[in-house]
Amino acid sequence: MAESLPKRMVLSGFAGMGAATFCHPLDVIRVQMQVDAEGGAARQYRNTLDAAVKIVRREGLRRGLYSGLTAAYLRQWTYGSCRMGIFTFLIDHYKQTSGGATPSFAVKLACG
Repeated sequence: MAESLPKRMVLSGFAGMGAATFCHPLDVIRVQMQVDAEGGAARQYRNTLDAAVKIVRREGLRRGLYSGLTAAYLRQWTYGSCRMGIFTFLIDHYKQTSGGATPSFAVKLACG
């Protein structure tokens, strides 16, 4: 039996939030390294690991690498849950109405 759309959306939201928990610190490091040495200043970070260590020492783990995580969670909860939940719902609906046929790439593209 297929899961309901709200259940799929909740599961998708939690999955996105789990992914954000692991990916967000990498995004923070990437952005910090991109803006490093702007305006002709000396480079602050030698590599990714050096950037992570310096950010944690300077700002702490929570305010350093996980700064802005609540916004990432909100994005995943609203956008990610809708996108993935509705996509899987539409794909299942297509399979039911087409006698179990595997959806083509064009159908998948149209579903989201």
